[in-house]
Amino acid sequence: METGHQVGLTSAEIANIWAKYQNDTMAICVLKYALSTVQDTDIRSVLEFSLQLSQSHVEQLTAMFNEEQLPIPDGFNENNDLNSQASPLFTRRDLGALYPRSIAEIAQYGEDGANIMIDNRWLEQPPQAADRYQLANKM
Repeated sequence: METGHQVGLTSAEIANIWAKYQNDTMAICVLKYALSTVQDTDIRSVLEFSLQLSQSHVEQLTAMFNEEQLPIPDGFNENNDLNSQASPLFTRRDLGALYPRSIAEIAQYGEDGANIMIDNRWLEQPPQAADRYQLANKM
């Protein structure tokens, strides 16, 4: 049912889109730099697609800020936040391996936090699938 009345964003929603704006403007800087140094054509096409996504996100978020009559965040930009003379990213294998490992650690951190909130009844636990191995052993 549509009421014709649009409710403004909550402070949590504003914080979320602000952070998303910051992340995407930073991604644009990193991707533009990476595109200036990449040699592999397959990687180049992935980076170009990623750049288009981030640019599209920034456009959508800017429209959202304008619609809500909120100031546009002072995001990252090429003039102030990009050193185009820096050496290529991830030239060492250990640095390239750091990124996926960091993602896994952050995901575990998020899961631990969610479990604490579930245990304290601050968050509902979503329905879980049955443990197939336990079910198989009961037969």
